[in-house]
Amino acid sequence: MIRTILHVLGTGQLKGMSIARIALAAAAAAPRGDRVLAAFMDGGGPLVDRLTAAGLPCDALNWGGIRNPIGSLRAWRHFRRVAPDIVHQHFGSEYLRGIAKAAGVKRIVAHFHDHGFEVDGGVSVPHSSLFADAVIATSRDVAAMVRGSVTPEVIYPCIVPVPADPPPALEARRPVIGALSRLAPIKGFGHLIRAMPMVLSRVPQARLEIAGDGEDAASLRAEIVRLGLGGSVTLLGWQDNLDPLFARWRVFAAPSVMEGFGTAILEAAMRGLPIVASRVGGIPELVDDRVTGLLVPPAQPEPLAQALVTLLTDTVNSTALGRAAAARARMAFAPRSFVEGVRAVYERL
Repeated sequence: MIRTILHVLGTGQLKGMSIARIALAAAAAAPRGDRVLAAFMDGGGPLVDRLTAAGLPCDALNWGGIRNPIGSLRAWRHFRRVAPDIVHQHFGSEYLRGIAKAAGVKRIVAHFHDHGFEVDGGVSVPHSSLFADAVIATSRDVAAMVRGSVTPEVIYPCIVPVPADPPPALEARRPVIGALSRLAPIKGFGHLIRAMPMVLSRVPQARLEIAGDGEDAASLRAEIVRLGLGGSVTLLGWQDNLDPLFARWRVFAAPSVMEGFGTAILEAAMRGLPIVASRVGGIPELVDDRVTGLLVPPAQPEPLAQALVTLLTDTVNSTALGRAAAARARMAFAPRSFVEGVRAVYERL
């Protein structure tokens, strides 16, 4: 019997790339012959064409959230038209699952990638498993934020290794610190920028490059100007090709104040970069302190700077951490483990 699996995503803009890639990897969990589709609920964008070209046909809706009855009717009609056997929900709350159930969807997998954190309210909002038949969490930390009768299963995201020419050895690279994510307050890049004067006092030739785009870009630029770091800190904007960046960075920084897992950290680890990251959320499940990287308290520029200086000046230690990070990433976060985990969830349903 041919089944239809529908992945429900949020934005089709590039800032939704991380979750879109997880959905694309999950598409491989469907048994051969099943029909796998995706729908972006917050409108179109470049990800629609990218996922379609990668083999995951996509639609783009304009749902508009729970206060938009016309959008909710549009979502209901889409669920009715596609008639999926399983909805794999990466975006939206129990309200959207309720629409799917009302449209006749029998089985729903709620896949939680973060904490359900309200940036404006400053409070953590637990996820609800209402209307879900199975729940996947990207980390144990995220699983602890799920409330309801369905027990979440932790399935770590994966990164598909991309073949590339061997990068230069870490000791041969300039002392460039790299960071990669959407530019949002919870990613902590302001603290990273404020750590740079302390880094430069010890390593004057150090540079910081931050790749990504988002709502915090203007305030980060202003902070760079305020601290007189225009010659040392660069905002690279959105970058499609990450390999040249990972090949020239010597250390990867992830200064988040909250993080469900951290796929950018996994990207860096897969390429053998030592990590300096905040001890928050699911990051300690990914980074072994003093084994694959260094963990520091969140929102504190001074210990962040000290850790960065340590890895910039001790290339023997940083090389060992990078090698251990790559080995653990390939073993513990392999695509096969992720696909088999998701497939087992589908089969139980």
